[in-house]
Amino acid sequence: MAATPARERSASAGLLSIGQVLARLTPEFPDLTSSKLRFLEVQGIVSPSRTESGYRKFSAADIERLRLGLTLQRDHYLPLSVIREQLDEAAAGGEAAALAPPPSIAPAVRRYRRDELLAAAGAGPQLLNDAISTGVITAQETYPEATVKLLRGLVALDRHGIEPRHLRSLRQGAGGRSR
Repeated sequence: MAATPARERSASAGLLSIGQVLARLTPEFPDLTSSKLRFLEVQGIVSPSRTESGYRKFSAADIERLRLGLTLQRDHYLPLSVIREQLDEAAAGGEAAALAPPPSIAPAVRRYRRDELLAAAGAGPQLLNDAISTGVITAQETYPEATVKLLRGLVALDRHGIEPRHLRSLRQGAGGRSR
């Protein structure tokens, strides 16, 4: 009976248990659980080998397939059946690394330099400086689209005599954070 565990250990050298797979993948996929790994096996996303005792053992290829499948699910909202087909096609071609995710329907994230931000929002440099100095906007090398919208709102408020310094008390009272 003592020979069985030794035989299982030598046969599974280089293979990982569910716990070890979770330790590797949860930093990237925090919602991953052992139950989800078992479910992904049932759905055909991964097919780990089994020890004589029935324990799942995952190879490096299994982990890469899981990582790719979970990324497609998280970032592109693909159903598992489509993910399984894409992974199978890539594996059949021997080019799992060449598997490209489908084009995203989400627009690319646009970042604005200071001059682009001012132009896009129709704001003057002094308004932006005032917004930064009062903490309504955080100074950055490049600004996200949300800052363009915020600065446009500040331009509209400025037309009515409301300056960024007037908003500081509102922001503090609401517990909001600057962008």
